[in-house]
Amino acid sequence: MNEISELKKQIQRLSILTDCRKVIMRSTDEKAMLDEFCNIIVEKIGFPLVWIGYKENTSTKEVKVVAYRGFTDEYLKSVKITWGDDLYGSGPVGTCIKKRMPQVYNIHDELFQPWKSIAERQNFRSIASFPLQKEDDIIGAISIYSPEENIFQENEIKFFENLANDLTFGILSLREVKNRIKTEQSLRDSEGRMVQAQNLAQMGVWEWDIKTDSVIYSDEMFKIYGINPSKFTGKGSDYFHFTHPEDAERQMENTNKLIQRTKEHFQKTGEMSQIIPDPKEFRIIREDKSVCFVKGDAFVVLDEFGEPKKMVGILQDITKQKIAEIALKEHENSLRLAKEEAERANRAKSIFLANMSHEIRTPMNAVIGFADLLSNQVSDPIQEEYIKSINSSGKLLLNLINDILDLSKIEAGKVEIHSEMIDIFSVLNEIEKTFSLRAYNKNLNFSMNLDSNLPAYIEIDELRLRQILTNIVGNAIKFTENGSVAMSVRPEFLEHKDFINLKFSIEDTGIGISESFLNQIFQAFKQQEEQDSKKYGGTGLGLAITKQLVNLMNGEIFVKSETGKGSKFTIIFYEVKINKNIVHLPKTIQKKVGNVVFNNAKILIVDDVEPNRMLLREFFRKQNIEITEAENGQVAVHLAEQNHYDVILMDLRMPIMDGYQAVELIRRIEHSKNTPIIAITASIFHENLEKLRIFGFSGYLKKPVQKSDMFREMMKFLRYQNRDI
Repeated sequence: MNEISELKKQIQRLSILTDCRKVIMRSTDEKAMLDEFCNIIVEKIGFPLVWIGYKENTSTKEVKVVAYRGFTDEYLKSVKITWGDDLYGSGPVGTCIKKRMPQVYNIHDELFQPWKSIAERQNFRSIASFPLQKEDDIIGAISIYSPEENIFQENEIKFFENLANDLTFGILSLREVKNRIKTEQSLRDSEGRMVQAQNLAQMGVWEWDIKTDSVIYSDEMFKIYGINPSKFTGKGSDYFHFTHPEDAERQMENTNKLIQRTKEHFQKTGEMSQIIPDPKEFRIIREDKSVCFVKGDAFVVLDEFGEPKKMVGILQDITKQKIAEIALKEHENSLRLAKEEAERANRAKSIFLANMSHEIRTPMNAVIGFADLLSNQVSDPIQEEYIKSINSSGKLLLNLINDILDLSKIEAGKVEIHSEMIDIFSVLNEIEKTFSLRAYNKNLNFSMNLDSNLPAYIEIDELRLRQILTNIVGNAIKFTENGSVAMSVRPEFLEHKDFINLKFSIEDTGIGISESFLNQIFQAFKQQEEQDSKKYGGTGLGLAITKQLVNLMNGEIFVKSETGKGSKFTIIFYEVKINKNIVHLPKTIQKKVGNVVFNNAKILIVDDVEPNRMLLREFFRKQNIEITEAENGQVAVHLAEQNHYDVILMDLRMPIMDGYQAVELIRRIEHSKNTPIIAITASIFHENLEKLRIFGFSGYLKKPVQKSDMFREMMKFLRYQNRDI
């Protein structure tokens, strides 16, 4: 059935191509030719609308409708279409004219939104536009509208592109004829029109009398072959004499096939000729021995007995086109090689950054962890300040590493957005608590204004939302010395009641941003020159990361600012799903861990770095816990075979055997199948969590590990008591 269907399509295309070329050949009026062209496509295929638009070289850059056929003209009367850089130039027609290549849009494509509602009323589901151009001259475009989506596939696009090229040829031919014979009313016959057209298109015409082997060439044929008409022998065999030796046999074979096909057609229908467009490309060797690429087509005329009488054909010089195609292929190959090299470099960079992250986080785990422990044991004020300095410097370095890794993953396209239904008020409450204290410490007023219609539950990536808001609000407080920082949140309800546009505004009275720097504010590693880097610090990565995260979450971020008068950042997330039916979402209860005492338990600590094991051991020093240590996964497996542990704390990256290999083997031990195994890792992203689950980990802790985080995780698996109870 598919073969029959495809055959019908091919027959239909041939019919359309033949009819359209007949129109081009016989037309003397440009407008009438365009109307007929549209009419053939509508009648033969049944498209609801086909129209041709010419670009106007005015300041408004509008596209003027010059011809159309269809079931209604309401659409064309209702829409505005340009080929400029404005909103109305972003659709298929404007883009087709600007880029000079076919454009196919479905009705739901974002760039088609200005015309979507009007198109829906006409039941248009997909649109294809094809340029009317010859070399550097672009006239306009022919556009075809279909009631079905995804109707324009590769074969259809190529077919209509060829039709558009034929139409361009017809338009330019008629215009040239009109310009050259201003004083004449019209050309006297179609032969005269074709001669003019052939000269324009570098297309020659030839006629070969097969019985006498005599051939007639048009002037353009002599130009293509580069021969002097006075030296022309007039023999048909010269046609193959000029053909490149490597192509001659194939051309002879094509000629014989054409004759045979025409004979078979005569036997079936009695018609002495059959015109089926079937152009062939080949090479010729000109009189000066230069090689020329040509495209030719022909038809055979039979005598009354069904024998070949003559052949009539056309030949077009396509050397420039072929040279351009070769150059394009070379350029595409260069781009491909450059892309592959860039991808290799990106992979190498990602591996390097991942390794760097692990190597830096591992010692930082010990530095920050022991500083945290010492802060509870030191009473001397000077020593307390030393410890605070160690802690803050360590966290600053950690933030820098996180920023670099985040930016690297975003640029590599490896950041995935994971949206889930969350309690937005809970998130905003935590943001307010966090930054109210910071603002208070700087004598600033921090306020948060929530719209009364704000839905409680929205579907969004909570982790990334917190990261975005923390960055923007944190910057606002950091760069504000006097006055206030105000944050507002409001929804914009859409026609579809289950979705909103969610708008955040953060406004401050800080140092502001100079006008010259506003267009660079979201670039990586950029900080305005007036900013005191020693006073404010920072890497210049935060806003670059924020903007890219906002974009990934189907949003936009804007900034308005003036030096010395503060800044206002606006973030809009589009089409955010809401749920009005949720009454309650369970929240994680953050238990106080300061007074927790664990009952007798056995814990196995697995880490190749001694300071890390020492830190974890110190966490449990005052607890009723027996600690066993292993310096790699292999030792851990051996110990797990000999002993039963209540919890195993497992580093992921170790020599000899890593944590992933170790946990697989431990899970095969009968008495350790259900033992809680906690991963301790330097980096956790959404994609890693699923991997931990698959390998059999029960939970994870991210380096640098804090004592409070460790105890909260242990409270999930070990029995404990509170001293104050």
